Amino acid sequence: MRLPTGMVAALVAVAPSAAGCGGGMGCTDVRGTHGVGGEIPKSLFVHSGEVAFEVCDDDGCATATKPLGHLKDRVGRGSIATFDDLGRDFDPGEVTIMVQLFDARGSLVAETEQTAELDRDYPNGKECDGDGYVSGGIELRAGDRV
Repeated sequence: MRLPTGMVAALVAVAPSAAGCGGGMGCTDVRGTHGVGGEIPKSLFVHSGEVAFEVCDDDGCATATKPLGHLKDRVGRGSIATFDDLGRDFDPGEVTIMVQLFDARGSLVAETEQTAELDRDYPNGKECDGDGYVSGGIELRAGDRV
């Protein structure tokens, strides 16, 4: 999942690093994530629960379940499964992501399976981020309610 462009620009402006990088320019310290995300709209709000991820590519599938902390206010939210959570790395390219949303009692609330593109990003610039960060995500929709 990537930060919105405006948010990246704001972070870059406030987080310069003293370490030099590429042509005497300083590197910023914007953190990236290797992983996949699932956006949950307000219409599928649960106070707490879990999100189960399954990510598949030509090399197989990997799964992870992530807890959702308790929220009182009805809002949209998201969840991220890092490649560490999933137990393997994924290369940039097309993957299939299945997301299941469970409430606090363990009841399935919604599920979706979508194709997504994993992209490699360099939030601090290619000179500063080495191999970059690989991420992507999908969105649950109200129609995914079971």
